[in-house]
Amino acid sequence: MAIKHPSTTGKPLEVKPNEWFEKHLPMILGQQQPVGDLLTASIVCKISGKNGGEWTVDLKSNQIQQGTKTPADAILEMRATDFAALAMGKLDVEAAYGKGTVKFQGNPGVLHRFAIMLQPKGM
Repeated sequence: MAIKHPSTTGKPLEVKPNEWFEKHLPMILGQQQPVGDLLTASIVCKISGKNGGEWTVDLKSNQIQQGTKTPADAILEMRATDFAALAMGKLDVEAAYGKGTVKFQGNPGVLHRFAIMLQPKGM
């Protein structure tokens, strides 16, 4: 008989953008090497809907600030439901971008390097 781990049973954990940007992302960035040497950019994330908001991620200083600080090197816009799917690895970003549900302006290399930074170590 297989033993089911609690993390694989029940309702999936809801990813709330406000909690992710204000609680989880600072912890993730704190575990990374200083990014200033690798990437000196800022990304504005605009998440609409329940628990959404706007945040500016300054990768040079590893700081997250609520609100929009311009100029930014990249701007990412999406609905909270799409953000939750993205955070759980269930969103095909290219397809969502093609449909217009995820919008992006700026340097795509910045967004790509930011995504790499967010991957757990060893991946």
